[in-house]
Amino acid sequence: MIDWLKPKDPAVRGGTAILQRSTSSRSLPGPRLCRLALAGLFAFLAGCGDPDSGPIAIQAPNYGPELATLEIDLSRDLLEGTLSLHLDGSDVTAYAEVWSGGARLALPIDTGPHLLLVRGEFMEGTSSVSRSQIELFLTPPPFPEVAVATPTSGSIDVPVTDWIHLEFAGDLGAAARDAVSLQCDGVAHPIDVHVFGSRELVINPKGELPAAAQCRLSWRAEGGTRDLAFRTAGTGLPAFVNYNRTSSRATAPFPDDFWLRPDPQRPGEVRLQIELSGFEQPDQIFFDSFVSDTRGLDGFSPIAHLTIELSEPPDPQSLPHTPIESMDPMASVGLFDVNSRSPTFGSRLPFRLEARSGTLGGRSTHALLIYPSVPLRPGGTYGIVITRRVRAAAARPFGPSLFFQYARDTEEMPGEPEALTRVRRLAGDVLDAVERYADPPIPREDVALAVRFTIRTTDGIPSDLLAMREDVAQRPSPEIRIERVVAEDPAARAAGSRVAAVVVGTFEAPDWRDENLNLARDPETGRPLRTGTRPVRFIAALPDAAFDGPVPVTLYQHGNPGSAEEEVLVQARSGLAEVGLAVVGFTDTINREVSPPGPSHEQRAQTQLVDILLRVLLHGRVPDYFVQTGGEQLAFLRAMGELGEYEQFEFTAAEGGEVRVIHGIDPTLPITYLGISEGANLAPAFLPYAPEIRAAALVVGGRRFSEVLIYQQADEFLAQIDHMGFTGLTATDVWVALALFQTIFDNQDAHNHAPFLYRHPLPINGDSHRASVLLVEGIDDSMIPNHATESLAWALGPLPVVDPARPVLLLPAVAGPLRGNFGASTTAGLVQFVPEGVDGIAPTAGCAYGRLSERSAREGHYCAQRAEEALRQRALFLRSAVDDAAPTIIAPLSQSY
Repeated sequence: MIDWLKPKDPAVRGGTAILQRSTSSRSLPGPRLCRLALAGLFAFLAGCGDPDSGPIAIQAPNYGPELATLEIDLSRDLLEGTLSLHLDGSDVTAYAEVWSGGARLALPIDTGPHLLLVRGEFMEGTSSVSRSQIELFLTPPPFPEVAVATPTSGSIDVPVTDWIHLEFAGDLGAAARDAVSLQCDGVAHPIDVHVFGSRELVINPKGELPAAAQCRLSWRAEGGTRDLAFRTAGTGLPAFVNYNRTSSRATAPFPDDFWLRPDPQRPGEVRLQIELSGFEQPDQIFFDSFVSDTRGLDGFSPIAHLTIELSEPPDPQSLPHTPIESMDPMASVGLFDVNSRSPTFGSRLPFRLEARSGTLGGRSTHALLIYPSVPLRPGGTYGIVITRRVRAAAARPFGPSLFFQYARDTEEMPGEPEALTRVRRLAGDVLDAVERYADPPIPREDVALAVRFTIRTTDGIPSDLLAMREDVAQRPSPEIRIERVVAEDPAARAAGSRVAAVVVGTFEAPDWRDENLNLARDPETGRPLRTGTRPVRFIAALPDAAFDGPVPVTLYQHGNPGSAEEEVLVQARSGLAEVGLAVVGFTDTINREVSPPGPSHEQRAQTQLVDILLRVLLHGRVPDYFVQTGGEQLAFLRAMGELGEYEQFEFTAAEGGEVRVIHGIDPTLPITYLGISEGANLAPAFLPYAPEIRAAALVVGGRRFSEVLIYQQADEFLAQIDHMGFTGLTATDVWVALALFQTIFDNQDAHNHAPFLYRHPLPINGDSHRASVLLVEGIDDSMIPNHATESLAWALGPLPVVDPARPVLLLPAVAGPLRGNFGASTTAGLVQFVPEGVDGIAPTAGCAYGRLSERSAREGHYCAQRAEEALRQRALFLRSAVDDAAPTIIAPLSQSY
């Protein structure tokens, strides 16, 4: 199990070791118990007496720079003059300060185990009774020198909500929690101290530190006291995390189990009932359209982003931006598993975070967008926590909204709004979990926002494509028609192309959609219904090897915008024909129907986006372009048998005009798949249902629709919404709408199909084989976020990273070459290519200036597609899938074919 997913020991959940220490070498007067005996008795006697059940309660020691202080709570029925205190067998009563109701000892105490015995006579009724209490404690050794401190000594304008972090140059020993003290303006300030590993302390001041105060954290070290001095920031204007469920207009935070209600049709189950109103038209239509198809779902998307609205822009330095930063125990924002039945209950989960300010309709709003780094567990319950250590400018911490502050800090009162009662309960689940089980605990007073949300179940996501496969299998193979066969372009041959001929034809593709371009469904079973067929053009590039006999075939799926006509030949010329592979592909549904070649790439992409948005607004559903493409891929795979019936093709050679004969494909040989960008996005929704595919190379893909859309064109999308007349919306509303879009797109998002390849393979005609996968990313890809590709790698496997250029959280690293790591015949891994300009990482040689155009050399999306090493690696991977027991992923720089 991955380290961060390992269950915690329930016996120590939420606790850090209680570490205490003294550095004094002075001894107490009188005899001592044998230290060895004390050490042996320590475990045996621990817990003797119950400090809550009698008249004596001994508190844990508090260590100052020179002395240890022990507080003792005493019943007021103590008879004067009867109290005695013995430390390690020595009578220390004379050193105690005693008052009605308590006593205090302040003494230098040596390192090691100690035993304190407190006795006294107490009145119980009309007679006196002798009572005693024993406390065992461990005094730690002196602290080593500090290596790193946050804040640093001498810092000014330290936020009053900040935690303090100390990392020491050596081990702290067995314990350290109570051996530090904090004063501000000369007054002791209470703290919680937590120990991490053997060298780190996290100090959480209880409540806020006083504003504009001189504070000093002190501890004892060899040779004397050590201090960390800093000055806190002054008081400024308040900043808030917006949250008010009494307003039906408030879209954020999202997601929120406030909208998860009992399902009246299915007792014991729940469903989403998102109610957003108070908008003017046409803005109300906008949200109604995005919400309508969520009804009936039992939770939120496992891959959608979270949206948190702030009253003003945050200070970027106060936020965790990367998955690694999000897992820091001190991270100011946390995503937690709050399902008490989960093995990872109370644990943090990684995410990518971006702060976005946007203007729409003349109004600016500010939001945190949080993208979970892995698909969240179907049926799981999670909590997002924004602590008061997130701050605005001038070191001003974000506080809770008035609504959330009431929910957090007050008990239920008669007549209060139902929304407040509901949020109090939901937020309470999160607050209790992080206060009791998070490590370190997060006190509720430190929390500016806590929201619970539940993830939908995904068991039914494969059903449409399984039904389409069954439909294709039960009917005759799709008819193939050959339109023409032409020779490879002479200029390409002169440049080294090993493509011999190009076959252009059509296959009769089934269509399962209705007039609104949504799946037509059987009214009783809900299964997709075939509504017709239509001819879809394909392109096949045959290699020189086909002159000698039939050749193996690679199915190719193009990028977006793109087409088979534009790309099949490019890929065949880029190494695949050289290793004897035919390349065959067709244009996907949305590019055929919405954005065919002609306009610029930017115009075609914009046309697609507007088309999808308008259809959602008209019908309340995402058009089924993508699942239709998945069905067409399954039909095209079936059609390979029909294409293989064409044993030979005749064509006229470009040179000399002679008629030549060339063989076609051999569909009995292993079939492989290559997807570039959008073609890689589509593959995880194809491969789990196509065991006929032997291996697949997926280059710069990932799909998490809303994350990719925001990553690529957030500002353009806001401008489009404004242009369409939705001027009453805010940017925050749009970010929430895109999370809603992801929710209603989930069944078509290939990311949600990925676990059904290796993690939860589906029975397909008794065939247990699943395709090998070479997944490729370009570091700092500006079109497909690395975060999405790496999440796909985790969802698939997790896949190991082969010779990583940059480590990936949650994915293991392995050295290449890689072969048979997912079983004797299956290989799967992630490979990274590095463009020019990535800080701290040398570029892959084939991505250097002069090897590629400047644009491709600096862009991870193109570097990973076009570098010589990338072309060589995927050609060898696909060819080895045909020839060998298991395909090989070579280390990009170490081998050639």
